[in-house]
Amino acid sequence: MYAQSSTEPYLFYTCSIISFLESRVDTYVENLEPFFECDPATKFWLENVWLPEEQEHGNLMKLYVEERWPNFLWEQGFDEFSNLYIPQCSTEKLRHSVGLEALARCVTETEATMIYRCLSAYAIDPELKQLLKRMSTDEVRHYRKFRDLHKQYELVEKNGFLSKARTLLSRSELVRDEDISLAFQPLNSN
Repeated sequence: MYAQSSTEPYLFYTCSIISFLESRVDTYVENLEPFFECDPATKFWLENVWLPEEQEHGNLMKLYVEERWPNFLWEQGFDEFSNLYIPQCSTEKLRHSVGLEALARCVTETEATMIYRCLSAYAIDPELKQLLKRMSTDEVRHYRKFRDLHKQYELVEKNGFLSKARTLLSRSELVRDEDISLAFQPLNSN
């Protein structure tokens, strides 16, 4: 364990937010399963590859946060986050086509990859560096799967440029304005 430093608050907030969001991926899968009902192979991948890997990310980050900041009541914070977050997640917020929803997932996976790589480069703790590198590698694989799904469905859907651009922008804004914002709230009240 490293001594307290000026980076400590930043790492606490980012690691805790990551742990909350990655631990709540089951909500994403619940929303996406009916959407991909037409595609049993993708539904299988969501349940048996994506969900377990994301849950493992959440668990590993939770363990890291609990070890590094033992005074933080992670379960209490996660429950508070979940109470704020789950009502915001609904199938109504999904895109109107499978191809566009896959494109929206590409945004999430790309942002996660970028954040994990940046934090890995920033972190001093070798354990955290390795954990974030591993998570980033997983997120790249997830991105590729969603990218391939987008391409597959785009052949049929033929969504226009503006529709795809709106999807990219709205998903990015949703991550910033809801996901990260809601995960941040319990960190100051706990």
